[in-house]
Amino acid sequence: MCGDTDADDPGPKPNLYRDALYDHYTDVGNSISYKLTPPNGAGHVCTGVCQGAANAWKSPASDDWVDGIDTLGSSIRKAFSDYRDDIYDAHAAEPETVEVPGEDSWKADWE
Repeated sequence: MCGDTDADDPGPKPNLYRDALYDHYTDVGNSISYKLTPPNGAGHVCTGVCQGAANAWKSPASDDWVDGIDTLGSSIRKAFSDYRDDIYDAHAAEPETVEVPGEDSWKADWE
């Protein structure tokens, strides 16, 4: 994207920081959908392990272990989801264009 803006032109420039935030928001959303969620779309990154252990290991210790791993998997997914929401909020708070006058005009083309 370097060079997308002409630093010599007066007036508003596209807010590249805002654009980068949205790209990051999309990347985090894709990670949640494709890396932290089982292929069937249900559960979290630890769901398969929990199901496998629950089917193979029958004991009170197994139940405790599976509950702990399930809680961990849910917490990981929630942490990423909360982070994605925070990125979106930061993106939404940014203006679409920015005024970058004079000698600071290079900052509009920071990428």
